[in-house]
Amino acid sequence: KLTNADWVLYLDADARMNDEMIKAIKKVIESEYKTAQYSMLRRTTAFGKEFKYGVLSPDKVKRLFLREDVIWVGKVHESPSCNFPLIELPGFLKHYTYDNWEQYLGKMNQYSSIGAKNYKERGKKAYFFKDILARPFLAFIKMYFLKLGILEGKLGYMLAANYANYTMNKYCKLLALNEAKGE
Repeated sequence: KLTNADWVLYLDADARMNDEMIKAIKKVIESEYKTAQYSMLRRTTAFGKEFKYGVLSPDKVKRLFLREDVIWVGKVHESPSCNFPLIELPGFLKHYTYDNWEQYLGKMNQYSSIGAKNYKERGKKAYFFKDILARPFLAFIKMYFLKLGILEGKLGYMLAANYANYTMNKYCKLLALNEAKGE
């Protein structure tokens, strides 16, 4: 136990809440309603631009919950897991992430390594055609066309292509881990 507080607000150091979100959190904490977990809309700014589509499009993240009723899941972008209903709070979080390509590519390399190790620990196998050829292609289609990354211009294309590369790298690393163990 690192805290005795009833409520945990889980934020990254590079995230900021707007006034509407702050008021909503205060209202939740002051209320007697203790059987819910709360999500927030997260808007991402990277490379000096706020994204509306594609890889960095707005998403909902679980960030407020009772300490006693949550467990942590995952190694990359760990998240709280709770059996209570999920309620979205009004307002938003502004997430100020990558300033440059060095940061972004470094994180993608780190995340693909952690993801591959996590898959390996769970007994997952990688297959050349399915995971190294098809998955990256489908990841690009999803981010560039289905999530409308195309509307973000050059950055939308570059992020979708790099997301496909991240996907391929994760499975290349998993395949290498499996082959190192003779699997």
